[in-house]
Amino acid sequence: MSKQFRTVTDLQEALSEERVWRIREISTLKKKLLPNPISRGRVNEDSLALLRPCVTMIYAHWEGFVKKTTSFYLQFVSYQGLPHNSLLPVFLAMAARKHTIEKSLSGPAADREFIKFMLEKGATRSFLPYKNIINTRDNLWFYVFQEIFESIGLSWHPYELKAKLINTKLVDKRNAIAHGQYIDIEPQDVSDLFEFIIEMMDQICEQILQAARDEAYKIKAI
Repeated sequence: MSKQFRTVTDLQEALSEERVWRIREISTLKKKLLPNPISRGRVNEDSLALLRPCVTMIYAHWEGFVKKTTSFYLQFVSYQGLPHNSLLPVFLAMAARKHTIEKSLSGPAADREFIKFMLEKGATRSFLPYKNIINTRDNLWFYVFQEIFESIGLSWHPYELKAKLINTKLVDKRNAIAHGQYIDIEPQDVSDLFEFIIEMMDQICEQILQAARDEAYKIKAI
């Protein structure tokens, strides 16, 4: 049975569990596969054979963590059962899209039903879709990360300075390795990625939890 995140405490526990097992695995990989001490510069082929899988695993945790935790938050908002007109527009639009899909509508008919829903269902109790909604597109570039956060009413701006690292140091290298390309990797670069992913997980957890505490999913009264 899947967990139901009805309270901030429920959400906090789920975020913590998701973070703990990933950090445990990341720490084990770092300890087992990185040389000690870590140094700059080229390494031999045996060391490279251990460093490359590190990059793919770090990426897997990056994508998996973002998908899981944002889905947790979406489920939490859904279980609040608030009227549509008290939620941020992104959630109202999400509910309207679900409504048109359930009616198997497309084209102009879907557009009309979408607008009709948004105009007429404002006072009704919301139940937002949260299963299989978050889509990382199997390549969690920074622009995809932006889209995910925007879709659930969270700001991506605190992570803006990390965009280049995410795109070039993590996603690009992971894709190259996954497609069998030969690339040089330095132990320090991999160590930096380990630290980066832990920092990102902590920051995302705190942002989601704070948004839940502050009821940031609601439209603020003027």
